[in-house]
Amino acid sequence: MYSKDFIRKVMYANDLAEIVGEHSVLKQKSNDALVGLCPYPDHSEKTPSFSVSSSKQVYYCFGCKRGGNAYSFLKDIRGFSFIDSVEHLARRGSIPLEKTKTPYKDFKKNTTKEENLKKDFLHLNQKALQYFSTQWANLSKTSKVTQFLSKRNIKPEGIKELSLVFSSPQWSGLVEYAVDNKLDLKKLHALGLVQIKKTSQNKVDPQAGDYYDTLRDRFIFPIHSSQGELLAFGGRAFGDEMPKYINSPEHLLFKKREVLYGLFFSAKHIRSKDYVIVVEGYMDFLSLYQAGIKNVVATLGTALTEGHARILKRYTKNVILLFDGDQAGKQATEKSLPILLQESLYVKTLSLEKGVDPDDFINQFGAQEFKKKINLAQDLFYSILNHSFESYHGGAIDKVKIIDKLQPILNSILDERLKDLYIKELADRLQQTEQWVSEAMKVSKKETAYKKTNPVSAPKLTDSPALKKTSGSEKPNSTETSTERINLNEVYPAELDLINLSLKEESYFLQLFGQKKEEICVSPQAIAFFDKLEQIYRQNSQKFDRLAGEIVNIVFPQSAIMHYMEKPMCDLKNSEANQLMSDCLNKLKTIKARNVAKNLSLKIKSEEFSQDSLEQYMKIQKAFKSPKQSDKATEE
Repeated sequence: MYSKDFIRKVMYANDLAEIVGEHSVLKQKSNDALVGLCPYPDHSEKTPSFSVSSSKQVYYCFGCKRGGNAYSFLKDIRGFSFIDSVEHLARRGSIPLEKTKTPYKDFKKNTTKEENLKKDFLHLNQKALQYFSTQWANLSKTSKVTQFLSKRNIKPEGIKELSLVFSSPQWSGLVEYAVDNKLDLKKLHALGLVQIKKTSQNKVDPQAGDYYDTLRDRFIFPIHSSQGELLAFGGRAFGDEMPKYINSPEHLLFKKREVLYGLFFSAKHIRSKDYVIVVEGYMDFLSLYQAGIKNVVATLGTALTEGHARILKRYTKNVILLFDGDQAGKQATEKSLPILLQESLYVKTLSLEKGVDPDDFINQFGAQEFKKKINLAQDLFYSILNHSFESYHGGAIDKVKIIDKLQPILNSILDERLKDLYIKELADRLQQTEQWVSEAMKVSKKETAYKKTNPVSAPKLTDSPALKKTSGSEKPNSTETSTERINLNEVYPAELDLINLSLKEESYFLQLFGQKKEEICVSPQAIAFFDKLEQIYRQNSQKFDRLAGEIVNIVFPQSAIMHYMEKPMCDLKNSEANQLMSDCLNKLKTIKARNVAKNLSLKIKSEEFSQDSLEQYMKIQKAFKSPKQSDKATEE
């Protein structure tokens, strides 16, 4: 993790308007504000509602209610992690990375050795790609490589765009290239690009000359991160020899559960189409991509994981699974559903003719027929539901079996609206009530491993904090800062208005500056927010406009502190803003008084009270009947 000072320095070395301008055309609306069409893929609009503040270095969309700073924009729009965003903006702003910090999420803290190893691995992968690329010059028209490309209908355009290469049958081609270019063979071995020969006693001999190439006589797919870093390679045999595929082993850079093949190339197309097709392998990806169906990714020989689901969610909420139609493919599809549902993704499945994979289908029937199939994609839950009822005969045992099978899926759904609709459909088919289905799921044979903690219900205003409507897609990201983020879902509306007034203009902020926040605010989260805001302000009181851009890093949802950019708050006159602040402070005093009264009432009922407590309770009750006295009662 980088230091806070470095993160701040990097952010202000870049102009947010320029970053947003790469994704949306911005026009000057006022001295400080620029507006354009919202670049979020799930928000299409014709009238610009996306606003960027040049001075505060924050953005806010009045349509979809999303907001933040440069880091949150890169996370949402380009799928970057927080660390990736910092490094990207550092490069963009020509700022050297902190040498004592470790930028990559899998590195141990403050280990420059591993940071250097990452750079070495990336360099070696690039050198290996250069070596494989030289093989194209030696390709003959009669070679099996040419025949393979022709048979599989692999086009030159696809080869060039995806950096596809191949390896010769030579056992030591890469090894010799490494020796000639003074590359580290031990590190190439760690990357899985070369192997060590074994002796007659089945022992390894790591001496020079005892290495051989791993990927021989294969069509090679370079595997990139979502930012374009070359992480690993996958090699496919040209014929039927086994194994058909050889992938790089997992290492410092490469974790299969966190990488989707082709995402670096398809990300912008996924955002544009607002859905993604997930296939099983390289060839399926290649066939779809070069046929013009570019909103596609492939798993790397592994089942879809929670890591994959989180990655997909950065680009779209709509997923179409297209795995093989055999039994293994069907099982993988079913197992993927709860994983995707727990990330609030909408999941469909696409079925092709029996025994036909996407690669075969494209080559046999063409892209247009495949696009027709996409339009027929079925809700995956209903597909599983239909399959479950194929052997259903209406008996009690049949009903319990279906409940047991579908319970893990239903319990993984965070969207209560979707869950209710699925339960209604299941209840209708079982000829039972929705209540019966819900109760039956509670006593199902065991809790599913996919189930997450249920979202907390919205609290009532009179009893506990509540937040005005904000973007429901935002979640805290513990990796962004070393401190826990402040949850503004747990503050009162009056506190939220005070927060936004404080960020709107310095004069409003200074009215609260220096006061004890415990006497002003009710919720711990609001107190924490103002304490942090004052801490940042004290560090550089000449830069009030930067407060919003910095504090947004440590709150969620980030859009909660963007209401000052919205109407009616953005249009408030000074007198109106001051009146709003006064009203908020009075409301919070009333809430504090009610909370005190509630606690005293509980003490009285439990006979754990003193005469002073009783008198205080009576004063507060009297104050509620006389609003002008409420402040005095609260203070007492």
